[in-house]
This record gives sequence, structure tokens and C-alpha cells, in this order.
Amino acid sequence: PVDDVIFRVTRSHNEAGHCDVAEDGDIIIALSSRLHGYSQSILTTVAHEMIHAVQFIRGDPTTHGAGFLKLARQVCKHHGFDLKGF
Repeated sequence: PVDDVIFRVTRSHNEAGHCDVAEDGDIIIALSSRLHGYSQSILTTVAHEMIHAVQFIRGDPTTHGAGFLKLARQVCKHHGFDLKGF
């Protein structure tokens, strides 16, 4: 549910985005205001982090391995993102 997702803004110089799970089970997606200047990069990063959210929900490893790549291919194809930069 949408109420279970929290968006935050960071000022990170290292991570464009990050996905984590709070103690109460809410999904937290954080985006860096320092590393995003355009809507397209924000949308791409949110889509990337949403894949990690799906991994959390499924109990899968939250790595960029085969499971991530399978979902990333689908997301990139559907939304027109470049998989190489995803």
C-alpha cells in the first residue's frame, strides 16, 4: 500500500538513491538532492529503488544480481529506461 512507502531526500554525494525497510516494515526510498537535477534521473532512480523494494517484500537478496536484472529488464522495456545506466 502507498501508506507503507516513505520518500526522503538526502544530500548524499555517494548514493543517488537508496532503499531500506524501517522497523515497522515500511519501505523507505531516499533520493539525493545533490545527485539529481532533472526529472528523468529522479524517475530512473525511483524505478531502480522500487525494484529493491520488491526484493525486500519478496524476501529476496537486495543485490544487483540475476533477480534484480530480470526485473530491471522488464521495467526498462516498459518505461523506456536505458538498462546500461540503470
